[in-house]
Amino acid sequence: MNEQPITCTLPIDELNRRKSFELKELVEGSLRVQELENGYELDFPSDDAWFTNLTSFIATERRCCPFLHFELVILPDHAPLSLRVLGSAEVKEFIRGFLLQSVDLKGGE
Repeated sequence: MNEQPITCTLPIDELNRRKSFELKELVEGSLRVQELENGYELDFPSDDAWFTNLTSFIATERRCCPFLHFELVILPDHAPLSLRVLGSAEVKEFIRGFLLQSVDLKGGE
């Protein structure tokens, strides 16, 4: 498998808008952020609105950051939804700097 460059392909103005609003709201809306060996796991309320937000987020990020690995975990009994964003050590640094920038980790490290 070819290694993809670890860079977002969005134009800078759209990237800044996403970081300032959409990504910030996503991370701030999480119940917990846990550092993993190869990325981060974020837990969210188990409701339809968050499910829609998370699937939309994944769809958008797959287009501009194709090097990211996503796992959306949906457990029975309305347990929190878990979004795992994973990759190599370099990808993990990208995630921390891009997605989790200026947000305190909730519950974890």
